[in-house]
Amino acid sequence: MSVPLIKEIIERLAGIEVDDLRYEPGEAVQDGDHVLGVMNDELKKFNVLRNETLRETQEIALKIVAIEDKTGDKEHPDIAKLRPDFDLASVKHHAAESLFWDSLRVEFPGTLSKPSIALRKGWQVVWNEEGRRITRIGVIISPVFPEELGFSAGPQKKDILH
Repeated sequence: MSVPLIKEIIERLAGIEVDDLRYEPGEAVQDGDHVLGVMNDELKKFNVLRNETLRETQEIALKIVAIEDKTGDKEHPDIAKLRPDFDLASVKHHAAESLFWDSLRVEFPGTLSKPSIALRKGWQVVWNEEGRRITRIGVIISPVFPEELGFSAGPQKKDILH
């Protein structure tokens, strides 16, 4: 038996070249950060995948917002046509995001009991005692236009890409 989502994740990870590791964190280690080590190439590839799935989801969300802005109709048929694509992209992003962070915690077991972990320049993995979100990696998008994306009772134009 094959699980299509897992199969897709594995195939996409296999297609990411080690020397094509985009999305390296840019923020340097901060006061209060405790460095645990450096991510391996497989985790770097997973980081690329989770960021690509985020971008794919955001691109569909932007199309929905543009249609709503143009037509003023939140129930426009073109939005209804895009909604299944958005929902599917959102599920794929959520899976990639969760698997990345869980894999990171397994690779760095010192993070299992820590309140907050983050990535830093040079692919360093850190934890912080304060439990604050150290680096905003990206917006996690759920299938129901969450508040943090700037939507409430339907698509409304907001700053989607941070």
